[in-house]
Amino acid sequence: MNRKLVVAGVVAAGIFFCSNAFCSDTNITINATPGTGTGGAVSTVETIPPSLQTADEAIKLQDHAIKVHEMEEKKIEVQDLKKSADALATGNEYFKKGEYRDAVRYYEMAIGYDDANQAAHNRLIDARKKRDEQEIKTGVHYHNAMEYLRRSMRENAVNELVLQLKADPENEPARMKLNELEHVR
Repeated sequence: MNRKLVVAGVVAAGIFFCSNAFCSDTNITINATPGTGTGGAVSTVETIPPSLQTADEAIKLQDHAIKVHEMEEKKIEVQDLKKSADALATGNEYFKKGEYRDAVRYYEMAIGYDDANQAAHNRLIDARKKRDEQEIKTGVHYHNAMEYLRRSMRENAVNELVLQLKADPENEPARMKLNELEHVR
């Protein structure tokens, strides 16, 4: 004999969470309160299989499913915090080496994983300032050439270095790098 149980709950974006074991043996009908948009109060009518003798068992299974969902959300949050911390550490290493473009990229990744990462926000500001100072000092074309070299696009790097030396013939780092690339040919 199947019994029916009415359970009040909330549906966000049309999704109602329950454990797989409970859902596979149960018919679930969700009726959203009219005019509530994507979320709102709902009533679910669930047919309890004969193996569940009491309504308490059904409620316990549903509570368990909600707890499992909350634990998975926390697990994802912890993973994002770890990724944010790792990206921050990598950004710090690039910052120490004076590779400010890469530092900026990793600080932005750290913020992407955890927008509340205040250290990444602070370091991002510092790295952007240093990057901009460095680019003004050595030239934008020089830095573009370095990016091309990192991507194994040698010919584009040579072209950027030539442009840099046309704009600033006294740029010693650009001259040295161009000579280095020409001797490698």
